[in-house]
Amino acid sequence: MAATTQTTEINTLGLMQKIQSLPPERVAEVVDFVEFLAARVQRAAAAQHLTDAMARP
Repeated sequence: MAATTQTTEINTLGLMQKIQSLPPERVAEVVDFVEFLAARVQRAAAAQHLTDAMARP
């Protein structure tokens, strides 16, 4: 199910408020986790690009 832009904005605002209420050490954990997720997405995209390139004749 795709989220609408409005729903995403509302969720982002709520998430930002929750993060801002955390102590600094927990914010650091959130940052680490987000960086981990971003790296995972990047690796998956790179792997797909490589797979696509190898499939070309």
